[in-house]
Amino acid sequence: MAGRLRDERERAFAQSSWAADGAGADANALERANFDLKMRVYYLEEQLSRAQHEYRVAEDELAHARAGNPAEVRAAELQVELGEAHKRTAQLEGDLALALEDAKARRAEVAEVRTARDAGHA
Repeated sequence: MAGRLRDERERAFAQSSWAADGAGADANALERANFDLKMRVYYLEEQLSRAQHEYRVAEDELAHARAGNPAEVRAAELQVELGEAHKRTAQLEGDLALALEDAKARRAEVAEVRTARDAGHA
């Protein structure tokens, strides 16, 4: 791939010395645009290749960790579950506090209505 890239680069450089007449300038601009696109494709392919390699390595490490000590894997899973349970508990405690405040406000409203009703009947 690198040899082909070098050949393309040398060809583009050689073509850049064409005469600056109308047709030559247009062809030169197209060749440069083509070369730029080939370079982008080359670098994107390199990045993709690296990313695929990193993904395979991470997959292998995960598989190795899962196959390692089942007790350690289960302990890690339980720690995650425990953390989620703590978050959920905190959320529910907040919801409960709001509900208790709302109930207290409703009781106060009911007491006011009863007081007003009793005062109207007296």
